[in-house]
Amino acid sequence: MVWKLRRILNLKDASGKSVELTLWGDFCNKEGQKLQEMVDSGVFPVLAVKAGKVNDFNGKLIGTISSTQLFIDPDCPEAQGVRD
Repeated sequence: MVWKLRRILNLKDASGKSVELTLWGDFCNKEGQKLQEMVDSGVFPVLAVKAGKVNDFNGKLIGTISSTQLFIDPDCPEAQGVRD
């Protein structure tokens, strides 16, 4: 049996709606750990997800796949709009 690492994050999109993001595999240890440390210290970053797998089941669900890229606190106008 192969065990896969999984970390589930509950996020809010730009409209304030909840979005569930599931980090799989290496994303749990790298980006997931960094996000956990930020939240534990009281910092709530903006997270941009590129090439995630999107599902719509009682709300939006996003999962990471091998081609997914996560950007923590990206420097772009869209992220600034979410921060404000």
